[in-house]
Amino acid sequence: MRNIVTRTEYDNRKQNIMQKIKADGVSEAEAESTVETNLPKSENYQSRLLKLIPTEVIGVYIFISGLLEGYQGGKYTLLYWIIFGLLFIINPIYLRYVTNVRNKKQLVVCTVGFAVWVLSLGNSFIIIGGDVVFSRLLGSIILALYTLVVPIFFKD
Repeated sequence: MRNIVTRTEYDNRKQNIMQKIKADGVSEAEAESTVETNLPKSENYQSRLLKLIPTEVIGVYIFISGLLEGYQGGKYTLLYWIIFGLLFIINPIYLRYVTNVRNKKQLVVCTVGFAVWVLSLGNSFIIIGGDVVFSRLLGSIILALYTLVVPIFFKD
């Protein structure tokens, strides 16, 4: 599952489930054991980081980009932008309905993450300041910082 579970969410879910189980007449020790075994634990930094990378959509972009790579030189720049735009729009829809991500903040972060990854891949359709090498360097720096900082925002 791709949903990020924070400590607060875990504690709230645990409390709700414990109340329901106790209402059925189950002892507190048995209810605690059942909840601890079946309830997903809160995420650590590495797990949050991995869940914030929209790997499937990035993979599709890399595949399509690889198909078009032999046709660069400005001729297909518009096509690259169209593909980028479509995948940018598809990404939150895919995450919501295929991988069941319900956290709106996570959907936004993953969608922005897709754009950051595309920038870091250094395709020649995104050129900043008219310099392809600078664009790739800037994209890599932004990706490194983004990857380091963003999972921190999902910690309680």
